[in-house]
Amino acid sequence: HFYKRVMKAWCIWGSVAGLGLVLVVAGIVAGWAVGPNIVESLVHEQMDLTDQETDGYKYFIEPPVPVMVKFTFFEVSNHEEVIAGTEKPFLTEKGPYTYQEDMVKKDLKWSNGSDASNDTKQFLEFGQYKNYTFLQDESCTGCTEDDQVRMLNMPLAGLIAKFVEMGSFAGQAGLAGVDTMLKNGTDELFALTTVGDFLFRGIKTGAAEWMMINSLTKER
Repeated sequence: HFYKRVMKAWCIWGSVAGLGLVLVVAGIVAGWAVGPNIVESLVHEQMDLTDQETDGYKYFIEPPVPVMVKFTFFEVSNHEEVIAGTEKPFLTEKGPYTYQEDMVKKDLKWSNGSDASNDTKQFLEFGQYKNYTFLQDESCTGCTEDDQVRMLNMPLAGLIAKFVEMGSFAGQAGLAGVDTMLKNGTDELFALTTVGDFLFRGIKTGAAEWMMINSLTKER
């Protein structure tokens, strides 16, 4: 009887082991042969950009999760002394100023590029549009996008560097024009501007305005 019980146990465990081995082999075969096709099919079904009803298309056009962007400014608080050459710049941190970035793609156009095939949906052209909304609750206490900050005037500094690089009569004439702007108050080396203008609305005075209307630089 003991011998029969041992043989019975061996048979049971042998059957279980054999079944397990078969399942392992079947799983490997399915993973290598069937699995990728199933995954590819599911991904294509959900991410098909040619189908406006898929999640992939909707998320591609407009990402579902908003992006928060934070900006911190370092204001030059002793600009007069810096210009006079008596002190080094003393920087004061202001911010952060938080904006929500919303993105949407428009003007979609499918094409096959230079390919002579009949597939007209190989390449996708689109326009990427972004909008920034100021979030006061997520920004520093009491901060608004109309806060004024005084920083190095990068357009003016770049213009001065360009004229110095040019040299000759043209460069000297350009530097003379910059000197005139500084003397008559048209622009400042450390300009006072608002957070919103500096980041998104744009600065259209002084050197920045001159470069936008000057025939040599307005197309850049």
